[in-house]
Amino acid sequence: MRCLSAINLVLLGFLLDDSLSAYDLDKLIDGNQIKQMVKISTPAIYKNLLKLNDNGYLAAQTVKEGEMPEKTIYRITELGRQYFVELMYKYAGEKIKVNFDINALIINLDKIDNDKALRMLENIRNGFYYQQKALVEQVLSSKLLPLSKRTVFRQFQLINQSLIQWIEELIQEYQAKIS
Repeated sequence: MRCLSAINLVLLGFLLDDSLSAYDLDKLIDGNQIKQMVKISTPAIYKNLLKLNDNGYLAAQTVKEGEMPEKTIYRITELGRQYFVELMYKYAGEKIKVNFDINALIINLDKIDNDKALRMLENIRNGFYYQQKALVEQVLSSKLLPLSKRTVFRQFQLINQSLIQWIEELIQEYQAKIS
């Protein structure tokens, strides 16, 4: 059975462009701010590359360059290209899931006193404002990126704007409870 995952889709997408080591993929993914957009950790990159290789979606070659330690370079196979397209169709046709880890905190706010809850909400709001500033800078600096990557930055910016509006309303409700 094939493992359908967003991580695999990202990895295969990068490997369509070039053969890369796990380390180089991790740096490329991090450098493109993809870890902010898709839940991908460094260990997951290494683990998924091994699985993709074991399933025949990738071919691995160990190389040694000068005094550097050996490293494994991965390239996508024809089966991997087919799997990439399958993943693209899978994500194009599935119900969109929007999950925010912060909701675990929000559903438990009523279990602490209102002053503490308000301080936590203000901290969250400050984080959203900080993130919004960073997103604006990324959108402005992304003019040279392909349309697909630029639009993902814009998507995050719009979502963050909505979250700021939402948290401001929630803060007002908690302030009213305290007054």
